Amino acid sequence: MFDIDQFYSAAIEGKPFNLQEVVTYLKSCKNLVLWGAGNCGTQIGEKLTSLGIEITCFWDRRAAEICDINGIKVLPTFTGGFLPEETLVITCITNGSLGDDTWQIRELVQNEYINYLQGIRLYEALVCPFRKGDKLIHEVCLNNSICSMCNCKRYMDMIPRRQYNDGREIIIQVVTVILTRACTLSCKNCGQRTSDYPKEVRSVFPDINSMKHDYDNFMKNEDAVGMVSIIGGEPFLHPDIVEFAQHCLKYEHFGALNITTNGVCKITEDMLTKLKNPRLKITFSDYTQFLTEKQKELFNRNIDKVKSAGINMGIGVPIWSMPGDIERFDYSEDYMTTRKASCRSIELCSTIVDGHFVPCTLAEVTRGLKILDFPEDYVDLSSDENLRDRIYNCFNKEYYETCRYCTNIDGKLIPAGEQRC
Repeated sequence: MFDIDQFYSAAIEGKPFNLQEVVTYLKSCKNLVLWGAGNCGTQIGEKLTSLGIEITCFWDRRAAEICDINGIKVLPTFTGGFLPEETLVITCITNGSLGDDTWQIRELVQNEYINYLQGIRLYEALVCPFRKGDKLIHEVCLNNSICSMCNCKRYMDMIPRRQYNDGREIIIQVVTVILTRACTLSCKNCGQRTSDYPKEVRSVFPDINSMKHDYDNFMKNEDAVGMVSIIGGEPFLHPDIVEFAQHCLKYEHFGALNITTNGVCKITEDMLTKLKNPRLKITFSDYTQFLTEKQKELFNRNIDKVKSAGINMGIGVPIWSMPGDIERFDYSEDYMTTRKASCRSIELCSTIVDGHFVPCTLAEVTRGLKILDFPEDYVDLSSDENLRDRIYNCFNKEYYETCRYCTNIDGKLIPAGEQRC
């Protein structure tokens, strides 16, 4: 019998698995549906077809536009008249940063489709070129449009480690540096709530030397980081972004440096020449459905510039959910401890900002907007005294005071990049 959990575990870590068991299991399904006809679904479909596995159809909201993928029909989601008990659905739409198909699984269960496989696990097992113990080739991962280094365990296993020999490890998948609150767009429901900051905050650029100092103090006191992510606001607005990016790359014990941009900004050939590095990637967040024609032209020109410069790049429409209201909940300490132990935000969204290391996204937002401020939930990076101890202890707290304000309800999915009037 095919053990799905065992297969997932092997896929995540890049360990050997029984391919014939996977093939036999997939061939046994009367209806095999791939939900998502984008890059992930297409590559998984091609791989399954090469293994002699018949795919019934794709599901995609763009069915009328796509029609078919390699001769396989594309239908609107939840159509086709398939009985749920006779259908296996492979989820092929993932959040690039979180690798999260939770919303798809939730909708499948709500529609009684209880037989499903996570497409990202199939991709890791059947398509990814790396296996446990392989040497990291940055360009392969940085130019991959399917999976993300933000949620890949085998990628983390290939990152060089510092050796502190103190019996502890500080290993973080993603550390975000907020370079500026300034932005060229004014998005409703921005995940960083950038538009909620007063104008005087959004118009000030942090001092580059202070940013370097904070970054250095953090990097000298952790063991490994998968990705350092520079964001804003719009990071290309900061006049010293090139200098800061070059400074970031001097450390070897992290995998890659990513700069996320909305593309509606000034990016020059000279900047790109100086930024080019095999460990650096520029990721464009595609909000073009809400942009003016002039903004779209600038967005496309910047993409062409990055391509011409030969820099690793990616383009994608982020998956956004409606930010929740900030309110205090009457959670027990046991509940908060359990929630914190399984919180993906801490592993993927720890932030360096305004002279502090803030492991919790909600703590960063509420502190930045002066809604809440719990000093025990973050670390002051201005002093290097006992800094490794302070980072370790903060990162590994049983729970944060901010956890009392964290909603336990999944946010409603919303369009990414919708502009305020």
